[in-house]
Amino acid sequence: MLEAASGVIEIAHSTPETVQRDTSTAPSPPKPTELSDMASASPPVASPEFHQQQADEEGVLNHVRVGVIADYYDIRGLTKLANSKILSMPSDEHGAQALLDATKEAVNATNDGTLHATMAALVAQNLGKLVHMNQMDDLIGDFGLKVLKEYVKQVEGIERELHDKILLLTQSVVAQESARVDADRAASRADRISQNIGRCIETLQQREYCRNPRCDAQFNCHIEQRGCHYDPTYTLRCDKCRCRH
Repeated sequence: MLEAASGVIEIAHSTPETVQRDTSTAPSPPKPTELSDMASASPPVASPEFHQQQADEEGVLNHVRVGVIADYYDIRGLTKLANSKILSMPSDEHGAQALLDATKEAVNATNDGTLHATMAALVAQNLGKLVHMNQMDDLIGDFGLKVLKEYVKQVEGIERELHDKILLLTQSVVAQESARVDADRAASRADRISQNIGRCIETLQQREYCRNPRCDAQFNCHIEQRGCHYDPTYTLRCDKCRCRH
């Protein structure tokens, strides 16, 4: 109090050399400009995605805690609501760690069979992610974890085998469809060529002379092939005047 009134600090049992050394090594107070910069600096702000992820991960744990309290006080309507909230959450809205923490709390905090069944259903849906976590053995034991890992491995092998079979079946269907389209095109092309040749034969049977009035030759003609080799077009032409029939 005396120092505040007088503005003088008395340091007992200290030599002048000690006081000078202590004051020279003491940190200097911040300058006014530094204080202004510190006051105006904005605190770090987390992104909206971070807040959403945090809320999603806390959601399942909060619902479990509500279910635990509802079971303790035997509020059946609230218990049912909490379980429905847990099951209605999409599986991608709670991380594996959050789900594992919530399951541990449900198992350790209550004997509610319905809540345990709800969490078991969630764990089963996310088993592929959870079995690779070291803390999973705390929930089901070391041997149980080994069993689940082996089961997941077998399921993943079956899924890969099924995927390969579906891929082969899809490729086979595509190949068959392509062959069918090619066969339809070949049949259509053959039918078109047959009709073209039939018209040429019909013309030969009906005509004795060239249809060109300035050509007096008998209808001695040849068949001219045009178009590509795999889809030709045939035309009758007079040998003398080259008139097309």
